[in-house]
Amino acid sequence: MSEIKDILDIEQERSEPKDWQVINLFQEDSFYRAYEVSAWLCHTYIS
Repeated sequence: MSEIKDILDIEQERSEPKDWQVINLFQEDSFYRAYEVSAWLCHTYIS
């Protein structure tokens, strides 16, 4: 399981336009969770 600081660092490293097309999923126990920009991308394009 990733620490929240590590997750936020990964989400804030988006510098190039292609990085804004990537959804990062982080495994927490038996499920996956998206944070920050990844959560927004999931909501916008998958729902």
